[in-house]
Amino acid sequence: MKSTMMETLDGIIKQARGQCGNPNSVPALQHEILADKSLRQRMHRTRGLRVYLLAVGLANAIRAFLKKRADDDAEGASKDQLELWPKKLRDLVGEIDCARVFVPSREQFVELDPASITPAECKEAGSYLITKGRDCINRGNKLLRLAKERW
Repeated sequence: MKSTMMETLDGIIKQARGQCGNPNSVPALQHEILADKSLRQRMHRTRGLRVYLLAVGLANAIRAFLKKRADDDAEGASKDQLELWPKKLRDLVGEIDCARVFVPSREQFVELDPASITPAECKEAGSYLITKGRDCINRGNKLLRLAKERW
């Protein structure tokens, strides 16, 4: 069902790109899809597409929320959270600056405190972020190399 939803959504986005004055701009495409009556109707006629879009958007909002502290929705580790760590590790945890980190094997964000996360899970979360970061850095370096070619 997910692939059917993505195929339908791809078709709607392709149609919006053909109609849009700025077809590579996310905000412009969002506006085109939401403002164009035929595109909105196509979305409404596709059973389950609205729920799918809500789920995708909700997943992004939940991810952003879970990275924050629970007490005041601020970013990073709280003073109370830092105090759970041995004194020698508090500065390092503070530099990590996250209340929770994503642990792929658990498929969830885990509190960054010694009672909630194991050293192996810290390693896994760190490796996951490094892999994501390397992908971005590699693509960025290739773009910089491309820019030097001065076509």
